[in-house]
Amino acid sequence: MKMYLAIAAIVGMLSLTGCVSEIIEPANIPRVSTAQNSDGVVTLSWMSEAGCDYTVFVRDEETYSWKRVESLPVFHGTGELITIQDKRNPKKPLPWYSVRPGKH
Repeated sequence: MKMYLAIAAIVGMLSLTGCVSEIIEPANIPRVSTAQNSDGVVTLSWMSEAGCDYTVFVRDEETYSWKRVESLPVFHGTGELITIQDKRNPKKPLPWYSVRPGKH
């Protein structure tokens, strides 16, 4: 009985460890660093790639869908750090931001 339980446990663990077979987020989406001050000004920074244009998105708190931040322009990558600011309600939690690259 102990041997059966041990085998069942090992099979169960093996079946759970290999479930993810694809990368959820493309490797070319840069990691965005964010900080919000008490006035609601959010500072965003990411490393850019020369020749890429970057559009900023924010995740909607209610629908969890990504929406373009219409108040911000498309940013042109230079191979350097891009640092920008966005204004949000300081009484709400800091939302999730992402940038999506595209070639120009």
